[in-house]
Amino acid sequence: MKKTSLLLLSSSMLMLLSCGGGGSQTIPEGKKVQKEDLATHYAAAKENTDKVDALSVAVKGGFLFENYSKATMGETSQEIGGKIEVKDFYLNAGIKNFREDVTKFQTSLTFGAGFEYRNGIGDNAVSATANIKKAGFYIEGGMGYMDMESVRPIIQSLLPTAELPSTLHFKNPAEIPADVAQILDIDGMLTQLETNFTANVDYLDCGKGNYSFVYNLDPTKIIGETESATVEAKGSAAFAVSFSDQGFTSLGLFADFEASMKADAAAGDMVVKSETTVKLKVDLKADFAYGDKAVIESVPNPESFPDLPE
Repeated sequence: MKKTSLLLLSSSMLMLLSCGGGGSQTIPEGKKVQKEDLATHYAAAKENTDKVDALSVAVKGGFLFENYSKATMGETSQEIGGKIEVKDFYLNAGIKNFREDVTKFQTSLTFGAGFEYRNGIGDNAVSATANIKKAGFYIEGGMGYMDMESVRPIIQSLLPTAELPSTLHFKNPAEIPADVAQILDIDGMLTQLETNFTANVDYLDCGKGNYSFVYNLDPTKIIGETESATVEAKGSAAFAVSFSDQGFTSLGLFADFEASMKADAAAGDMVVKSETTVKLKVDLKADFAYGDKAVIESVPNPESFPDLPE
């Protein structure tokens, strides 16, 4: 049985941590060429990216996921549904001194967004909204600093039974990951996309020394296909990796589609019939900067961070 899922796509998406068009500035346009025409430029981008000892990424966009499911067995049925919407999302991440002098290793990750969550349908639905102005994580001088207290309401909404520390604002000695130099595994990400989600790839010359691989994604593969379920989808999705000879310049993910899945499963002498509808909208773009242009934020008021609670 072949299975794919939104989880794998999300992991590729989270590795964000372009020319313009297609209804979104996220996915580039350009002259279609052959893959081999861009091989030298892609190799140069990889080589130069692998040399840098400081890089940062700035991500902006939004995300909407809605689902509704109905399962029927005989005369009994059950309905479930939910919604997660993230608006005005931004994430700024930077890292330096991760190749040569790791004793001076420094990284920062800050983000914010408007958040809306609903679980259930009708009168039984549970919903929550929150606005994260800025949350962050930093490593500096061998110490890790977490400033995530503003995220607490969201965690409690999604995981009401989770046991959280008394504070999400603290510092603790940090261990530098041994494989941090592999943070930009673009090849691995593209292999996952092409193997699991892609319908076809456009190789683009965007002009002025800019190039792009645009992976036109198959929505039925994003939702997940099995031998016992049928999936129908309308809409489109695409992922783009853009580059110049100097390095990778941006990543983009755009999706706007609805999909439905029907499946039958045996339950003793009965048959459970299920119908699921999913709506997905994503518009995320990540821009890279390197060397002196990379932005790594310093810890704000480090003396205000208490030690990690026991």
